[in-house]
Amino acid sequence: MDVRMGLETHVLNEVHIVMTTLGSAGNRTLEGTEKFEVVVVDEAAQSVEPATLSALQLGSRHCVLVGDPQQLPATIFNVSGRNTKYDRSLFQRLEEAGQPVYMLNEQYRYAQPRFDALTFYGRLMLLCFSTECTRRFLIFRGTFFTTEIFWMVSMYETQITGILYCRP
Repeated sequence: MDVRMGLETHVLNEVHIVMTTLGSAGNRTLEGTEKFEVVVVDEAAQSVEPATLSALQLGSRHCVLVGDPQQLPATIFNVSGRNTKYDRSLFQRLEEAGQPVYMLNEQYRYAQPRFDALTFYGRLMLLCFSTECTRRFLIFRGTFFTTEIFWMVSMYETQITGILYCRP
């Protein structure tokens, strides 16, 4: 193992949370790390199944797939992939197999005029636009935003050769 890879492995073994793209989850450096207890895949309804599986090969005991199947489907650029169901996400496969899917029923993300929850979610989604409801989510460094959401996170970061490692 070269010095760079050894250093990256050491850093990865010391942190509690590692954030990476699905494409980087197959990186050789991650193979040499201690196993992760939980893998959370964001936008899982939009990623093709093999990409999601690359994150699962890290040997985690639990996996949480987070995504919105009402938004964009898994993205492919090859038309022949549709014939082999390559355009299906692991999220969709598990949902079709009867695995439980839990829907969040409140959203704070979209400005009211741009989002029609009734069209996509029926009456299952509660849109939160009142000042009382949103003020605690919309204040960032003393400025009040009407459509953007910022979460205050206390953390530091270290960047090593283009890979960002964050630790709370």
